[in-house]
Amino acid sequence: MSDDTIIILSAILATITLISLRAIIYIVKTWQYSKIAKDSRARMEELEKLEEAGAIKTVVIDLENEKYRVRNPSDFNGLIIDGEKYNDLTSWFIKKREGLYIIGKQENYIIKLLINKN
Repeated sequence: MSDDTIIILSAILATITLISLRAIIYIVKTWQYSKIAKDSRARMEELEKLEEAGAIKTVVIDLENEKYRVRNPSDFNGLIIDGEKYNDLTSWFIKKREGLYIIGKQENYIIKLLINKN
């Protein structure tokens, strides 16, 4: 084989490897978050563990004082928070006594909307 053929084959192999790694990472993340979605108590415990480990980011929004950050438009089935759209295709919504949690299905974020601080 010539040097050019070896270089081309190496580039193809590297591309396939990179795509495979990204697919594996996507599958692991999806599995991790689908595991969280199974039941509410286990979900919240898992979220707390991930948050303590620094694996996810928590954004707390106080709806009493920061109403402008969250919108629920009539032409969109979900919420718009700080300009980003969240719906049931991209996020899980968990309603708890202390607020509404929005958990990204494939991203490392949790948004907690505080309904009432008192």
